[in-house]
Amino acid sequence: MFCIKCGKKNNDNSTFCGFCGAVLIHPYAEVSSSKLSIKENILCSLKTNFVAFDLETTGLDTENDRIIEIGAVKFENLKPVKQFNTLVNPKMVIPPRSTKVNRITNQMVQNAPNEFEMCQMFIKFLGCRIDEKLIFCAHNASFDVKFLSKSFLRNYIKAKIVFIDTLIESKRQLKYLKDHKLQTVAEHFGITNENAHRAYSDAIVCGKILCNLLDITETETKKKNQRSLDFSEFETSLLKTTEEILKKHHVAFDKLYLDRTSLYTDICYKNYTMLRFKIGNRLQYWLIDMNQNQIKKKYTTDVTLSPATKSEGGDNKSRVIIEDANLLIQFEQYILDRFEKCKSSYEAYEKWIGDGKTNSYSISVSFDYDENGKPKPIITRERK
Repeated sequence: MFCIKCGKKNNDNSTFCGFCGAVLIHPYAEVSSSKLSIKENILCSLKTNFVAFDLETTGLDTENDRIIEIGAVKFENLKPVKQFNTLVNPKMVIPPRSTKVNRITNQMVQNAPNEFEMCQMFIKFLGCRIDEKLIFCAHNASFDVKFLSKSFLRNYIKAKIVFIDTLIESKRQLKYLKDHKLQTVAEHFGITNENAHRAYSDAIVCGKILCNLLDITETETKKKNQRSLDFSEFETSLLKTTEEILKKHHVAFDKLYLDRTSLYTDICYKNYTMLRFKIGNRLQYWLIDMNQNQIKKKYTTDVTLSPATKSEGGDNKSRVIIEDANLLIQFEQYILDRFEKCKSSYEAYEKWIGDGKTNSYSISVSFDYDENGKPKPIITRERK
């Protein structure tokens, strides 16, 4: 691959010319993107460095609209260390509806860098290849990432954009907020957005939000790890046996873990309770979501059963007396079913926060009459 500035040949995988330092153009450039979630395994990497960015555009159409401003901030050790901000000449008229939101006018971008120049400037600001080693973040990131990807493609920039969406992460960690707009989440953390709906200001606010979300995740992880040190050998054996059952049936799962409430020890998957046990000095039992007749009919195993209390679920649940973790093996199908139920609940929740939509309905009421001539309401519910 040849540099268009100095004409010298470079390695095909290079980002910058090894002779003049210019950003290299890839004639067959490919751009891909992948979304990450804040998890324990990437906490260290995120705390070391990430790039928060934000775009302002002429509209919402990634094919026909264009970027008119980009702002980005490098964070190292959870502190902003370097910033980038430029207006961009979109080579098209900025619609009044866009100006109303971001206050960027056609006159402001008249002498600004064009899209190609913006891409070159942004890559130089990053100072490295755009691949899985560099993590971006943005609020409602899919919008910004799609626009940035299109700009890279049009200007032959090769990139693998790996990103975290602070909108999705705030929905996951701050469920109690009235909404999860950038301004709402910022106010929750005491962050001031001095120039809302302008790229640089929104970018640095987004980065600070991610820092706070990382602190929450790290604190929760430490608590969870500390709790794991407090479990007995028997409780640990219950977890190990459950994992072995899933592996035996080739079930793919990230991680199960033990959690403890004031009364019970739970085996959990993704914050969903999969199995529940009562571990005490006098009595040890497994609380199963089946009544005693269902257990005897479905499982021929000889186990000691007793009814669950009303607060535990009454007739819909049973206590299985357990003294050895190997008893779980006799209930393999039940454990597999419980795992699938937790997994389905988690995936449904992830889809909900990913879509950013609630289940909303329009309801209409009309009246008819029954055979006795009395009015009868007819309620129609349609999902929006």
